[in-house]
Amino acid sequence: MPLQEFFDWWRTQLGELIPASWRGRGQHRRNRLTLTLGTGKVTVADAGGRELGQFDLAPQQLPTVPDSVTSAIRNMRGTLRQVDVVVPHREYLLRTLTLPAAARANLHEAIGYQLGKLTPFNSSQLLYACGTTGEAVADGMVGAWLAAVPRQSLQRAMAVIGQEIPAGPLPLAAPPPAEGDLRFTWHTAPQGRYARSGVRVAFVGMLLLWAAALGLHLRNIEQARDQLTEELDALRLQAAEVQRLRDRVSQHTVSAEKLTRLRQRYVSPLVVLDTLTEQLDDRTWLQNLELDGDELTLRGTSSAAATLIETLEASDLLHHVEFTAAITRNAGEDGDRFNLTARLSSTPAEGDG
Repeated sequence: MPLQEFFDWWRTQLGELIPASWRGRGQHRRNRLTLTLGTGKVTVADAGGRELGQFDLAPQQLPTVPDSVTSAIRNMRGTLRQVDVVVPHREYLLRTLTLPAAARANLHEAIGYQLGKLTPFNSSQLLYACGTTGEAVADGMVGAWLAAVPRQSLQRAMAVIGQEIPAGPLPLAAPPPAEGDLRFTWHTAPQGRYARSGVRVAFVGMLLLWAAALGLHLRNIEQARDQLTEELDALRLQAAEVQRLRDRVSQHTVSAEKLTRLRQRYVSPLVVLDTLTEQLDDRTWLQNLELDGDELTLRGTSSAAATLIETLEASDLLHHVEFTAAITRNAGEDGDRFNLTARLSSTPAEGDG
């Protein structure tokens, strides 16, 4: 799309966002003139309704721009943008006609071919507007209206304000009321070009749009940052809890290792009892057994007390077996009393539950 067409579209979009009453105030007060046609005359008024003068439309030559009109245009902010034309009902032609329905698609051209039959003028002598009436007619036919103004009158009226007739048909969407004035508006800015004020408005609009897009982007970034901050705080709490649990696991691991080392260092009492049960015969009775670390103390009676040291040291568990007191005869009983101590081996015992 060419750059000028893009600015044209953009300006139209911005204009639709401005209330019609506001657009009217700004444009009508500064850049608008009104032409009221009469028989051989034209009256020029500014946007405020102040009459700038009434001027003759002599057919011999095109009129010049009067000083009052020149001064009014010079005092406008920017250039003349809009011309409102008022044509009294005696100065224009209004016709209704019936055409084949096929002419609806190209109504303006179809009526243009018949202007010589419908009016006393041909298409080069008139400026006209047309449209369908919407009224019910015969099948295959369509009702239409035609409003036409002599081209020469409009041309001379526009010359009074230093303008030419814009190309195209009259900008009229509906027929004028019966015996009412014909009113339409011409925009005098050249097609595809812009006044400086229009370009400024479009540029400011683009800047506002970009600023809004940037603000929305920054807002999204801020929301994402806040969300990530909340997630980070939650993860930090979870990390602190994980670290606390890890410290507890480390403490329990140290304690378990310490217990394992102690367990490996000392022999289980069950293993000691099992060894003594295997090594001692049925004639030996234990009356007291004390286990203090790796030192074992035994007291009891045995019919073969003298052989206990040799018997106990024969095991892999006991060594340094010795009597701590003399063997004494147990009166009235079969056997001798003994007191002995022994050292336990540091080798881990099997069967320790």
